[in-house]
Amino acid sequence: YVDELTRMGATIKVEGNSAIIYGTDGLQEQESVHRI
Repeated sequence: YVDELTRMGATIKVEGNSAIIYGTDGLQEQESVHRI
């Protein structure tokens, strides 16, 4: 999901075993397809 979140305007920072996700005032909608 990292690529999709960054395309929508989020910033992701990795610290150790954790990923910290910083959003914006409003994420921009993007079309996405998920494969399971």
